[in-house]
Amino acid sequence: MKPLFKYSSKRLNILAFSIVALATIGCQQRSNESDDHAQHNHQQHGASASADSASKPDTKYQCSMHPNIVADQAGKCPICGMDLQPVEPIALTNVPGRSAVSLTDRQRQLINLRTTEVERIRAIKTFSVPGVIQHDHSKVYTISAWTSGRIEELIVNQEETEVHKGDPLYHIYSPTIYAALQDYANLTRGSVQNQALIESARFRLLQLGLLDDQIDALKGETDIPRTIEIRSQANGLVMMKKINQGQYIKEGDSLYTLVDLSELWLIVDIYESDLTHLATGQRVTASTPAVPNEQFTGSITLINHHVDPQTRTAKARVVFDGAETSTQSVSNPHGHRLLPDMWMTARIEKDLGEQLVIPREALFDTGNRQYVFVEEEPGRYTPQAVNIGAEIENHIIINSGLEAGDRVVFDGVFLLDSESLLRASASGDTRDSASREASPQAHVHGLPFSAQESLDQFWKTYFEIRDSLTADRIDSLSTQIDSLQQNIDSLKDAQHLPATGKFLYLKTLDSFSQQLSHPHSTVKEARILFGHLSQAIITWAQATPEAIPSDLHIASCPMWTSSPAQWIQTETTLENPFMGSAMLQCGAIEETLNALKR
Repeated sequence: MKPLFKYSSKRLNILAFSIVALATIGCQQRSNESDDHAQHNHQQHGASASADSASKPDTKYQCSMHPNIVADQAGKCPICGMDLQPVEPIALTNVPGRSAVSLTDRQRQLINLRTTEVERIRAIKTFSVPGVIQHDHSKVYTISAWTSGRIEELIVNQEETEVHKGDPLYHIYSPTIYAALQDYANLTRGSVQNQALIESARFRLLQLGLLDDQIDALKGETDIPRTIEIRSQANGLVMMKKINQGQYIKEGDSLYTLVDLSELWLIVDIYESDLTHLATGQRVTASTPAVPNEQFTGSITLINHHVDPQTRTAKARVVFDGAETSTQSVSNPHGHRLLPDMWMTARIEKDLGEQLVIPREALFDTGNRQYVFVEEEPGRYTPQAVNIGAEIENHIIINSGLEAGDRVVFDGVFLLDSESLLRASASGDTRDSASREASPQAHVHGLPFSAQESLDQFWKTYFEIRDSLTADRIDSLSTQIDSLQQNIDSLKDAQHLPATGKFLYLKTLDSFSQQLSHPHSTVKEARILFGHLSQAIITWAQATPEAIPSDLHIASCPMWTSSPAQWIQTETTLENPFMGSAMLQCGAIEETLNALKR
């Protein structure tokens, strides 16, 4: 046997109370059509509804003051005692749990509803990413000892010294080198020379670190120098010096590390959601606060083939222009303006061609589905499922579901969606709740673990505010609001942002701050603020289950009408912050938010 009344398990947003004019006008229209005096005679109206149910078995009954009360049979509302009004079945749309909505001019004005046309434009995907300048890793050289000996004179004795190939580094006394020089000189002095032995002696000197011109200068010499000059065989700046004058070195000892800065790299972090828009050869423009009002250009030469599991980013390498003009110079072609380890911001653009777009505000994204409200004719709005593409500035690309010239709602969407949800639930459309149960992790955004501490503090402060209002107290409210704002600012930090949906995530956090700006000098004002804040947090928590510390419950109060009347609590026993001690357990648990285990 079906129960007489049932509470909808759907996400019945009590936003309907903020547009009470809609429900009131709709109720009056239905009442006038059935009986001009129905509002004064509940019994007569109930009898009429019973008669209708006999001929229309699919008719549902709903309380006009408490839209979440829906029954299969005529009766009275268990909260206020008013007769339930018949609600005719509606045609199903391609968006589960949503129905078409018809509004009068007055109703559209009340919710400030505005529409815009779907456009086809040339879409340019632009995103900015952080990066760090690095030297070319293939141009790092280690100068090691060719043989054992004692450093008689250290010529390059400071780090950051610029060295070119052929420049003297140090003078060394080495018995091995001295003996090899004598052998070479003796072989090249006689009138009869053995070329094979000479080439062998010459090769040995090359392997001991001498250059061709040094060897040629000693050909046929009778006076062999006791020390020999060792020269650099690479270009670069001395980044590390491990040698001192008078030091005895052994073969293979590392003496200097040189880095050639003639070519610089910019290593940028690319979010995984943006990787599909990158390709090698793509042009990049970068800037740095160290060089204001100047842009540096380059090209992507490498994109890493793995993603960092903590930051959800992949590294990409950008090579700056201008390196080809300084092939024989170790000098930075950008001077001291660009140096290794400097921070830069890279701007990357991808031309996506002609695309259908809508304003970002027009899209309603529940996480596992996206839809818009299309204006079929003035005053009638139908939910339409869409397949979306990339986000470009304040627009979203539409892959399918809409055509150029369609008109979609972009202002008043949340209130329109609430009315659509209520009408669909009253008609018995339960497809939305079923799909949510089938995919409990459909709203994953990829919040990093670094955000956990800020999230914990955010929820702790929110529950402190709720507890204060439950106890009818506001003496600590200003301090709690300031603390909550600090928590919100911390969540906006770049290292705490999700891997995808960053724009919408930041916009949601901004909406929290807007709600905190409401007046709160009295208990009623504080409860109005809390209602608006809770409404925004509930929408955020439903779309971002990773932000939920543990399983939470969404509760609502049917008696509170000054603002949205929902709140979040951890307990299953009601503690109403809107009614406080007067009606502490007034209301009902509507939905449980399941925390995503990470």
